Amino acid sequence: MAGEPAWAQSDPVTIFAVVTKVPRDRTRVPARVLVAGQVMESALLAPDEMVSNPVWRSLEMCHSLKAEVWKTPDGYRLASVKALDSSMLP
Repeated sequence: MAGEPAWAQSDPVTIFAVVTKVPRDRTRVPARVLVAGQVMESALLAPDEMVSNPVWRSLEMCHSLKAEVWKTPDGYRLASVKALDSSMLP
C-alpha cells in the first residue's frame, strides 16, 4: 500500500477524551486524552465527513468522548467517535 499514511495501516486504538476548549477550528479540537492509562493534552483531528456532522459542530468544553483513533505527530486522527454521558466514563 505505497503512498498511504502509516496510521491507516494499523488498527485504531480506543481513547477517552474531554474537550478542554471551545474549538474554533472543528478539524482540530483540543482535548485531555486518556490512552493506555495516561492522561495528556492533545488535539483530536477530525476528517471532513465528521466535521459536517451536526453533533460534532455542537461540541463544547467538557464534552466527553470515546473514540477510535490513530496516533499521529499532530494528535489523534479520529476513525469513529461517540459522545458519552459522564456515568459512562472509566
